[in-house]
Amino acid sequence: MRTSDKKARNAINTLKLYGIFWTALIIMFTAIICMQAGNYINLSSEIAGLNQQIDDMDADQQALHQTIAFNRSDSYIEQYAHEELGLVHSYEIVFINDNYKP
Repeated sequence: MRTSDKKARNAINTLKLYGIFWTALIIMFTAIICMQAGNYINLSSEIAGLNQQIDDMDADQQALHQTIAFNRSDSYIEQYAHEELGLVHSYEIVFINDNYKP
């Protein structure tokens, strides 16, 4: 073999190795990008779920604030005293059953 043929083959082999290297590198980066895209999609759906939970909790908190405000009102306190504690107004008539045994 001649020296120029060896140099040509070495050059071709070197180009093949560079081609294989760059192809492998591109495949590796493509795989990494695909994995990151999958992670992004998963995290995006998790964020959406957490935002929904926050919205639900905000609605629950608002309802609790309304309940607290109502429970502090005079009308609720009077209603509770009447139903649970037996408060009787001066205009009401009370009937007592001596035979009643709970």
